Amino acid sequence: MDFINFITLVFDLPILPFTVLLILVFLYWTLVIVGALAPDSLHIDIDGDVDVDVHADIDAGHVDVGHADVGHADAGDAGHLDAGGSMLGSVLHFVNVGEVPLMVVASFFIFALWACTLISYEYLGATLGPLVSIIMLVPNVIVSGLVAKVVTTPFKFMFKHMNEGIAAPAKIVGKTCIIKTPTADERSGQAEIRTDSSPLLLNVRTKPGESLAKGDEALVVAHDPQRDTYTVVKFDLEM
Repeated sequence: MDFINFITLVFDLPILPFTVLLILVFLYWTLVIVGALAPDSLHIDIDGDVDVDVHADIDAGHVDVGHADVGHADAGDAGHLDAGGSMLGSVLHFVNVGEVPLMVVASFFIFALWACTLISYEYLGATLGPLVSIIMLVPNVIVSGLVAKVVTTPFKFMFKHMNEGIAAPAKIVGKTCIIKTPTADERSGQAEIRTDSSPLLLNVRTKPGESLAKGDEALVVAHDPQRDTYTVVKFDLEM
């Protein structure tokens, strides 16, 4: 297959959605690299700052994937998975989300899914027709998940090693932070603490019955070592 035929293939309709996803991943990591080379002009968190308010069973979803940003990938300690035993939480934990930054796992998964779809279309397209990408979606997702699991497993140890210099919880308690998720409540939420180097993204919870909105300033008042989450209250200058 020559280059022209390859380009035609990857932009063929059954492959196009996956090719677009792969292009978005490429653009994302390009911005990450640019941000790392010029941190004063651009800052992008590896875990992404995705404003999706999903209160299903995962944190920002109910998956706590914080503590990872450019130049200071804080997975491990802050990438704690809090999925409440849900099936989705178990799947995310299986592919190392929580120990490896979400965008790292997602990038490998999307690349594998694109490759699996491309291969299945190339070899089964004549038999299954243009719907091959839909017919093979579930098997391709399963294979891609396994690939992401295998490829990202070595990253667990790398990010764990990188976390050794992270501020201890005792140094975080008492600091102010900014809520980064659409809402933060007793079930889910993330907040950012500015530091002299890279910001820290924390998995936070409010006290029962309280809720904070994105952009609110909060005070870290306690740390839960079992869940690796921080209790926050709305910051009031008069408090």
